[in-house]
Amino acid sequence: LPSGRHQVARRMLEIADRVLVVTDSNPVGLQRLTRWMWYASTLLDPGVVQVVCNHSSPQTRADVEREVLRTLTHSAIDHLPTDGRVRAAAWALELIASGPYTRGVATLVDQRFPETRPQRPRRFARLRRAS
Repeated sequence: LPSGRHQVARRMLEIADRVLVVTDSNPVGLQRLTRWMWYASTLLDPGVVQVVCNHSSPQTRADVEREVLRTLTHSAIDHLPTDGRVRAAAWALELIASGPYTRGVATLVDQRFPETRPQRPRRFARLRRAS
């Protein structure tokens, strides 16, 4: 965000009503999130930011939330579970099969962005033959 080549990203942040930021839930990811928010804070209201902690373990979620809320007080925080198949699928350039991670993403989208839920096609009742 600091250099001139990110003009489109800066403009998108200026007009966005919601921003979803995905970070790894480890010290490096949290440091990068804090640095990114420092740059972005001049472009947007921190209240529109929703943080998603990727590959979050239940044992560390409280610590991660405390650290995020220490610097980003107005943020909403969600967690996506650790699923080893995500990394394997990424290295194999394949889609990940349904599992805890994909269900977590679907739940997150349904909760935070209900207006993006796809409309299911209507099914027509089968006509029965008169015998």
